[in-house]
Amino acid sequence: MTELSIFMLKNEKSSSINSFIEDKYLEHTSKKLFEKAEDIEESNLAVFPLNNQLKVNYKVTGKIFILQERQEKGKLSESVNKFSEENLNLSTSNILNKPLIIIKISRSSIYAISYSYGYTLLKREYIVHDFGLNIARKNLDLDTIKRIKNTNFADNLYTSSFSSSNKINLNEISNSQSIPNIVDEVFGKMTVKFMDREKNIRSLNMFVTSKDSIKIKGNFSIPEHLVPILKELGEMYREKKSGRTFLDKEILTVPPKKKDWLERRFDDHFSKLMSIFQKNSNELKSINLEKLAIDLPLNKVKENIEDLEFRIHSICRPDEYFNFIDYSQEEIFSKIFSYFLKYNIQEFVGKLKSIKVSIKDSDSSDDRVVGDLFSCLYMDYSHNSEKYILYQGNWLSVNKNVWAETRDFINSISAEVYGIDFDEFNKNDKDEGAYNVKISRLASNNGVLCLDKKNFSSKDVPGGFAYYDINTDSKMEPCDILKVNNDSVIFCHVKRGTASAGLSHLLSQARASCLSIRKSEEFVGHINSVISTVLSEEKIVSLNEKNLKSSKVILGCIVPANKVQSKNSIVFPVLFSLNLVALVSALSAEKFEVSLVKIPDKNI
Repeated sequence: MTELSIFMLKNEKSSSINSFIEDKYLEHTSKKLFEKAEDIEESNLAVFPLNNQLKVNYKVTGKIFILQERQEKGKLSESVNKFSEENLNLSTSNILNKPLIIIKISRSSIYAISYSYGYTLLKREYIVHDFGLNIARKNLDLDTIKRIKNTNFADNLYTSSFSSSNKINLNEISNSQSIPNIVDEVFGKMTVKFMDREKNIRSLNMFVTSKDSIKIKGNFSIPEHLVPILKELGEMYREKKSGRTFLDKEILTVPPKKKDWLERRFDDHFSKLMSIFQKNSNELKSINLEKLAIDLPLNKVKENIEDLEFRIHSICRPDEYFNFIDYSQEEIFSKIFSYFLKYNIQEFVGKLKSIKVSIKDSDSSDDRVVGDLFSCLYMDYSHNSEKYILYQGNWLSVNKNVWAETRDFINSISAEVYGIDFDEFNKNDKDEGAYNVKISRLASNNGVLCLDKKNFSSKDVPGGFAYYDINTDSKMEPCDILKVNNDSVIFCHVKRGTASAGLSHLLSQARASCLSIRKSEEFVGHINSVISTVLSEEKIVSLNEKNLKSSKVILGCIVPANKVQSKNSIVFPVLFSLNLVALVSALSAEKFEVSLVKIPDKNI
């Protein structure tokens, strides 16, 4: 059984074989392997030619690179020698061997075969980052998928793995999260058909693990079958996108050169905002901050979000804090820009990375650092139809096809209000809480209740919130506004602003509440007890099996009045849009109808 990890490499400028290797390793090259660890200084990069049979039979070029470092014993000789003309001894004591084979099939078709961290020799900008997942998404036999590892982006960033001794329930993966499935790794089986040198069509069943590379395992000969298999994998990668969207890698970390380019664009954008700030007599408006927002890494936060207070070092006084929910983006950025102007700062990214951000720790008198200021920013950036996100200090790119699907989906979400009058948010409304109270008291909203701050805690649920995959330290609101009819129930969740962090909190709150309504009798009982304390006995309509069968969820987003008529995809951040698609899918599976209502904000 042969097992190989295969990377596809870019060759945009007819690169030489050596140009794919990190320069620091090329400084210590030789044509031999050292047998004693003490003979190696920093490292030794031994370079060897490819097996002559490979070169002659398939007219390929390439090299074998083996990085030697002083480490533990290695045992890779047998497999690596199938590529080589001479016998290579890779089992020497105290030397870690990292073999990498680069095979150039044509000017535009180049692959690297990695053993034991050999891929670390490669320059990352040359690696085709979606090669493995692209093939897995389109070609793995669905009935054989046994493991999926995915990273989820939302107000909590975490990694989860779905695995099974049989097969994965793909619907469970698609609908169990209120956030996108960003697949990092898939394990399953697929069939590769290729033509051998005798022009015979062969079918090879292989076990496959894939992420940026693809790891294949099957009964095949490296000298005889590898090049045809590589050609077929290349064809698979270039095939038209399949409809298996549950395995789309929606967000990818950008390569180093693109990251540098994006950070230069960020500096340009920040500089323009600084100029606007000065021209407006050191004031900012929400329209100036459409692309940029403070977005704390809430996955590092245990505190209840509504009570969260944070401090930006150097910019805030030691006793000065911002409330995460109550302070506007304009107030926070005005403080940041005033500091930058005072000290005439010109290189923004570097400075932002040097300023720490901490939160007030509820269990200690000391603050707790959660990262630098750059890692606490969110930004959308578009360039030539490409979508990029700055999230937790990382630049990420969004798959074009996924964004097109996401854009069309969120633009088609219903704006149904189910008879509730959502008046404008104006100067008389101090905050969201005051607005929710106002809506519940409008004469046109008979039977509408304000449940804002009517919190339900983890201790009130058998097994706690952890049983429902909810932050155990948080308190949960059933909703902000509630309307109960004999034959339906409408749960409204309201949030002001279009910053990604606040909107993600809106989705998180809606998801937690809806799952609890479906699964926790105690939570439904809590809502009914609140209803009974607010309404007189003759007006009480409680949640029951009948009206809960027709449950509606309204996501009420208070946005600038001039944006109410704009398409959702224009108004809301990319990350929120991705999260929204997943939330609607998850709640639809729980039999909730979801609508998205834009409420005009005239207090801007």
